[in-house]
Amino acid sequence: MIRRFKSLVAIMLVTALFASCAKTSESTTDISADTQDTIEEKEKVFIPAIGYYWAKEDGDSVYYFADKKLWKYDTVNASNEVVTENLIDPYDFAVYDGTIFTLENSGEEIHPIRLYIYDAYADQFDELMTFKNQVHEIIISDHYLIATTDSKDAYEIYDITAPDTPKIVDVNDIEIVKDTPVVSTDEYNENIIYQDKSILSINQLEADSIEVWGWNNNYAYASVTIQGDDKFYKINLKNTEEIINLADDTAKVAVFEDTILTKNKDGLVEIDLEK
Repeated sequence: MIRRFKSLVAIMLVTALFASCAKTSESTTDISADTQDTIEEKEKVFIPAIGYYWAKEDGDSVYYFADKKLWKYDTVNASNEVVTENLIDPYDFAVYDGTIFTLENSGEEIHPIRLYIYDAYADQFDELMTFKNQVHEIIISDHYLIATTDSKDAYEIYDITAPDTPKIVDVNDIEIVKDTPVVSTDEYNENIIYQDKSILSINQLEADSIEVWGWNNNYAYASVTIQGDDKFYKINLKNTEEIINLADDTAKVAVFEDTILTKNKDGLVEIDLEK
């Protein structure tokens, strides 16, 4: 009788132990699942590999600075119009669904570079907000305004669904993903690389340095510096042996999917559509 009781107790202990292990395993699985769900919920926001201070794309429109004015080019109707001549002195600008933001120096001692918004009715730029850090660039991605700070790979992110009242977003909830460049320079800035091979090098042109300005489905745009003078080229990505010289007075290029803006040294801008 005593022996049978001991056996029964042993069975009960083993059963309880297995139940405890199963419960612990289940709890661990639940925690892992919860953690995984939390990671998966982090929203990805993409930013371009190359940006331009002087030209921005917004839907079917391209905005750009020229002749001390802000212009708007409609790529559908191929029409060009002046948005405003009442510029302050923008360090950078961005456009969200027709709303124009600029970075301006407010003249204040603490974080002087601030966000301004364009009031089309009054034809003026008004101070909108102060950043928490010193910033030097603003980027629009979806309904977010992303400000790059002086700290490497550090951002301030704002929800601008209501453009007049930006709402700061917890950077821990967002993953900033920089687009992978299709065309780039090598680590020594001596070659333009496309599909893992050099398509233009400083040795070909006896140049001092080389820079990528952008690309689309058809062409890559680049410049080289030769004895302090910049020369611009476009390279056919379908036939990389075809390298075309741009005008000698070219100073800047902005490349969007179907629209190419070329600014010359006098500040005039030419617009080409590549369909």
